[in-house]
Amino acid sequence: LGVSMMEMASNLNLQYVTYCSYEYGKVLHVNEEILNRAQELLVADRDRLKALEPFAGRTMQQIVKNWCLRMDIPFGNITEFANQIGVNKSTVSRWLSGEIKPQPQQILRYEAIVTNVERLLNNARARVLEKQAAN
Repeated sequence: LGVSMMEMASNLNLQYVTYCSYEYGKVLHVNEEILNRAQELLVADRDRLKALEPFAGRTMQQIVKNWCLRMDIPFGNITEFANQIGVNKSTVSRWLSGEIKPQPQQILRYEAIVTNVERLLNNARARVLEKQAAN
């Protein structure tokens, strides 16, 4: 799942030592409620991984270029792009240089922002076309 044992224990509302005893097979019977919660986390992780598939094997430069295109921002306008998704422009510069890459959850959050902006732009364009057609 890409989380530490400490995070998993927290996600399952367990003490770390209790989770470790489960992880290392020292407990023969795990409470059904804990097993159900672990199953929910696994399903959620599969959904997250599926949502990340479009970004697999792509550089941040490719991802940012696509995001800019979808938000109608010139690719070189780092400041406007950074403002739209709520990050510092130096962060975007470091993405583009390959110095850093956002965590998967962050990529999904930025994708949601881009999708929302794209939807708003498309709605605005549709209203303009409707007004033009009415005149």
